[in-house]
Amino acid sequence: MMAMSSRRLARFLLPVLLGVGGTAWAQAYSAFSTDSIYGSLKRAESVSFNQAASKVLANPQDNETTLWTSPLAGRTPVSGKLYADGSRQQNGLPCRLLHAQLERGLNREEWEFWFCRQADGQWKAISQTRH
Repeated sequence: MMAMSSRRLARFLLPVLLGVGGTAWAQAYSAFSTDSIYGSLKRAESVSFNQAASKVLANPQDNETTLWTSPLAGRTPVSGKLYADGSRQQNGLPCRLLHAQLERGLNREEWEFWFCRQADGQWKAISQTRH
């Protein structure tokens, strides 16, 4: 199991979920481990994946699977399954557990992320685990 601090994770995911682009995107993207499928996604792939993750988190229905496929041609495609289940309160904020399964060729990764909805309505990653 590989773990990343919530600070490093937030540097990557939070700017994407908040829609930050340009230079801020490049700085956030480089913070994620490139030895993972997710870390090796190109910008357009990551934007597409994070849009799917945002929709899953916003959907109050647990265990509803969203399928995702990387939008770039010319590379071995990445496919993913995302769903949220489990809810809890942390410091008075509603939190959800996001599951992501990614595949590229014969390689497969599974991730779990806890996100909490902030007062401004944005989701913030508070922890993650790679299985």
